[in-house]
Amino acid sequence: MWESLGFRESPFNTNPLVARQEDVDLLVGRSSESVDLCTQLGTASEGVLVISGRPGVGKTSFFNIQQFLLENDQALFGPKILAARTLCPVQPSDDIRKISIRALDSLYRSVNEWCSINKVDLPQQTKEIGKWIAGTGTSGFSLGINILGFGGSVGRTTQLPKISDATFEAISDAISAISAEVIELLHFKSVVIALDNIENLSDELLGSMLISFRDTLFSTPNVWWVLIGQSGLSSLIQSLDPRVFERTTGSGIEVRPIELTELYDAIKLRVAKFHKKKTGKAPLTEETFKNLFEASFGEVRFVFKYSNNICTKFVEAMRSDVLKELSRSSSLGTKLDKKTFEKKPGCCDWSVSYKFANI
Repeated sequence: MWESLGFRESPFNTNPLVARQEDVDLLVGRSSESVDLCTQLGTASEGVLVISGRPGVGKTSFFNIQQFLLENDQALFGPKILAARTLCPVQPSDDIRKISIRALDSLYRSVNEWCSINKVDLPQQTKEIGKWIAGTGTSGFSLGINILGFGGSVGRTTQLPKISDATFEAISDAISAISAEVIELLHFKSVVIALDNIENLSDELLGSMLISFRDTLFSTPNVWWVLIGQSGLSSLIQSLDPRVFERTTGSGIEVRPIELTELYDAIKLRVAKFHKKKTGKAPLTEETFKNLFEASFGEVRFVFKYSNNICTKFVEAMRSDVLKELSRSSSLGTKLDKKTFEKKPGCCDWSVSYKFANI
């Protein structure tokens, strides 16, 4: 569909921006939140950081771009961290142990992806732990790992049971082993593990997770745990487990809705990136974007989702007209070829497209 409208792909993709260079310029605003994030991550080499905001406001996009900038020394200030390219999604059906193993796996995948991108060999112990997680290689036996010391301190050796028998302490040891290699061999200051969509957990299960992780996973050296969820997450954590809240850095980062002018800027950037022509224009009017923005109270994902729907409905309507024209021309013995059919939606007057939103 978008090809016929002059775009390589939809400028209204609702997927979050990811930690890569080509997405950096698509993030608009967020200067205040960026300062907060970079400053708080610079206060220590490990900790727990809370990022919250309303659904669809752009929390994940903001976090992904900021950690990419820190990883690649493109941020104005802040530590050099290994970005969590693979976030750890929290599902409503999860139990605490499943979340802990998924967190370990997300760290392994982030290290593996960084090494692949930068054409660097995956550190040996990290590679073995990856096999252990996947249930291959040494997974049926105990796995000996050496957890390196930081700053010249003496390390230690420990054994990991098979993954099905791993305790929170064993999973914490595996995370420590991976982070130690990242710090010592890949020369980062910290690694990041991000638990996304925390709101999927009930208050009771979240409280149990906080208690279980408090003195094990959340205490792992050189690991920043980033908890991403809806507005009020910091206050909820404080009420469920004050001891965990005391370990969180600052009062959390609240990602607020962007301004309307910033939304216009974001759309212009996307149109410039995905349109086939340098002079390409947005397929909808600013008035349409304004109406959607105000109806959603500044929810960017809502604006993009319904902008995409409007365009789809409009093209569907135009193509229905073309099919009717095909039918009429066929009955009259006139041939209407496929080129006409494909070109028709791209020739539409988009200034009237808003009326098709409810078709």
